[in-house]
Amino acid sequence: MTARIAIVTTVDLAVPDADEELLLPHLPEAELVAWDNPEVDWASYEVAILRSTWNYTERLPEFLEWASRISGVTRLVNPLETVVWNTDKRYLDDLAARGLPVVPTTFVEPGETADAALLTGSVVVKPSVGAGSAGAALFHDDEAAAAAHLASLHADGRVAMIQPYLSQVDEVGETALIYLGGKFSHAARKAAILSRGMSLVHGAVRGREDRAV
Repeated sequence: MTARIAIVTTVDLAVPDADEELLLPHLPEAELVAWDNPEVDWASYEVAILRSTWNYTERLPEFLEWASRISGVTRLVNPLETVVWNTDKRYLDDLAARGLPVVPTTFVEPGETADAALLTGSVVVKPSVGAGSAGAALFHDDEAAAAAHLASLHADGRVAMIQPYLSQVDEVGETALIYLGGKFSHAARKAAILSRGMSLVHGAVRGREDRAV
């Protein structure tokens, strides 16, 4: 019997991501399955591969409950503990504690205040749980606007993170390294996003960034 593979998406995504349309013809045993479709029998799939569950950021407790539940009946990729860890960018603190180089990041919980010095210069303020740059904003020498954005994230009950903007991103972009089975597979170059081609709102440049899960 051929193994069934669930390429996990969401009911909110009306059109599949382009890379999924390229992938599916090479995996005849796979099909797109929405994590938030209550009628899915996850036990009928041997593997569930997370791909385009983009609304997890708005429904994180529900999403993690789903991931925990199905990991008991099928093989979830990535493993549950990795998914839980990776859905919140506070994992950067864990990486820093292990000696890995990360962008200096300050996390600010709702009810906490940020030192004014963190909000000066060119800084990025965004939620610690997010994808597609939802809630991310770049500020240039506008402490008041950065503080207002921080307050708006807190008003929504979200943990905020503050990072200095790395100007070299404008010059050389970013390179994402992809490892499969612990071995380097390939790399992808990402151009600057927050600082280019975006509208300026209250002193903030808003746009798309990395994908979270």
